[in-house]
Formats: sequence, C-alpha cells, structure tokens
Amino acid sequence: MTAINFDLDKKIPKAEVKAIKLGGKERGLTFNDETRKLLDDMTIKLFSTAHAFDDKSDEFINDYTVGERQNSLHQAICAQRDSLIEGLDKLFGKGEGKRLYDYYGNSFTKLSAVVRELVKLQDQEDGIAKSNADRKRQVKRARYTKKRG
Repeated sequence: MTAINFDLDKKIPKAEVKAIKLGGKERGLTFNDETRKLLDDMTIKLFSTAHAFDDKSDEFINDYTVGERQNSLHQAICAQRDSLIEGLDKLFGKGEGKRLYDYYGNSFTKLSAVVRELVKLQDQEDGIAKSNADRKRQVKRARYTKKRG
C-alpha cells in the first residue's frame, strides 16, 4: 500500500501580522475574521448612508431648499466620516481614526480611500480579490440598470 502525504500547511498559510505603513506610522495588522468584520462594517455603514441619500435624490432636488440641501449633505458626510473614524479606532486603537483623519488633511475622501485600500489588502490575503471585484461590478451594473430602466 502506498502512502500519500499532503502538506496543506504549504498551501494554506497561517494568518500572520503584516507590516503596514499608514498615516506615517508602521503598524502590524492581522488579516483575519475580526479585521474582515470591522472593514465590512465600515464599508456597509458608508454605502448605507450614501444609498439612503441617493434614494431621496428626487425629493432632495425637487423639495429641498438650498439651505436644506446643504444641511442634509453636510450631515451625511459628517455621519460617514464619524463612522470611519470610529471603525479605524476599533481596528488600530483609540484615537487612531482621528489621528489618521488629521494626518490626511481632514479629508473624508482620503480617509475612505484608506479603508478601500485595507479592504483590497484583506481580499488579497483571503484570495478573493478577483471574485469580489466581479461581484461589485455586477452589483453596480444591476443598480444602474434598475435606476435607468
């Protein structure tokens, strides 16, 4: 009888701390289920706020005064920013979300880019980057055709 030995440890690496330079600091981050959950939570909160705002676009354009539009848009952006800061605090430690926000020039756009890049790294570590990109493309296409069709 022939014995066949498979070493799955060579094919499936252990989760390990990866060195990441972010906001001028080197830090270690382990891409695991907890990190995935935190990144997913931040992304879901961002898109939920954006979609809720987008779903009210007709009302926003037709019924709101200029002041109400400005106030509504400002509140949505502040909610998204605060959500990102809170999520980054959970991921890197208390105060790090605000520090990163300050480091990147108090820019919500740049702070959300940080989260996007972390999600990409997580996807690469999990080996699902291509399937996630395909899925996101399909969701965007479906949303676009639903709105237009």
